[in-house]
Amino acid sequence: MPSVNLSAEQVQKIQRDVHESGISFSHLEADLVDHICCYVEELMEYGQSFEQAYKKARKRINIEQLKDIEIQTILLITQKFKTMKTFMKITGITGIGLLIISLIFKSGHIAGANVLFLLGIVSIAFAYIPALLLTVRREKLIKRNMHIFYSGLITVFLILVSYIFTMMHWPYRSYVLLFTWISAFVFILLLFLGALKNEENRIINLSVVLILTVVISLSIFSYSIIARNPQNEIRVLEYNIEESNAFFDNSLSDLQNKLHERINDELLTGEYSGLIDESNSIISKLSLFKEQLFSDKTDIRKYNKRFLKPYVLDESLQEFAQQLEQNMQSYQSFVLNILDRYGLKELDQYVRKSLVFSQLDFNQNSVVVYNNISRLQRDIKIIEREILSEMLNRAEAE
Repeated sequence: MPSVNLSAEQVQKIQRDVHESGISFSHLEADLVDHICCYVEELMEYGQSFEQAYKKARKRINIEQLKDIEIQTILLITQKFKTMKTFMKITGITGIGLLIISLIFKSGHIAGANVLFLLGIVSIAFAYIPALLLTVRREKLIKRNMHIFYSGLITVFLILVSYIFTMMHWPYRSYVLLFTWISAFVFILLLFLGALKNEENRIINLSVVLILTVVISLSIFSYSIIARNPQNEIRVLEYNIEESNAFFDNSLSDLQNKLHERINDELLTGEYSGLIDESNSIISKLSLFKEQLFSDKTDIRKYNKRFLKPYVLDESLQEFAQQLEQNMQSYQSFVLNILDRYGLKELDQYVRKSLVFSQLDFNQNSVVVYNNISRLQRDIKIIEREILSEMLNRAEAE
């Protein structure tokens, strides 16, 4: 059966009747005209004339009561829309507020900064952005270049999600970052093309695009150097941690020589020997674990080529890590008992935070784990040095 299309005069008649019904909401009026025209065309395909089909359509839709339908529709839409806009404002203000407070906490080294930062990101990414998207679509605030708006919104969302993956040390973080960079590139490209098409303020628009391009490019480049190039982490290991380890080795050697000369108390001698033995034992185990992670510096450099590949512990290394975690817990308890006997309460919190090894560390880059173990060895020497210094003071006081 051939399809039927209404003539321009017939469409105008329907538009006029709907308009005369008193509807002021333009989007609703257009939708109703389109709906009536489709219904009339469908009836005319079955042999009815325009007058018969239109009469039947008017009776079914009841054009005379369209104003009442419009009022009820607007009230319903307005109520939901106001709720959505209120929700958008609350989540936006809350998210930004949490981020600002977290930065203040971070600068003041106040506990809870990371939690507040994470809550702020979640509030913006999973509450504010969806509400903003629905608001813009409903109000039709952006009539042109909606594809640029969507691309920018997706990029911001992915950036926030990548922060969450980074903070939580979740796997596949590299994939999320890769998609973020791709999205940022697409957004910049669309923004650039849009700026070229816009005759007004073209220079300003292109300048803004250029600045955004430079900022995003530098961010990606700096992340690639810091997070994906173990050479940077090796420098931290070689120039900071190893130097401090060497310093504390020399300092401990001097303290041990002085204590050998001045300790006369048998109990103090036993505690002195026990501390040195326990510390040397745990440091040796940490060194052995580092050697199993990477046998030498060449292996660390090779790891740089494993882009987007997680570091997987084999079964033997997994067992070693479990044993080492238990050994660190025992050593921490041993040191805390000594601190309690000597009244060194100021070191208590430092010991509880520093002398910790957990298998959860392997959610990170293994090179970071390697350096953290070196830092742990350094912290053991720092604490040992403080305890030996107190022992020397007591030996000299006798």
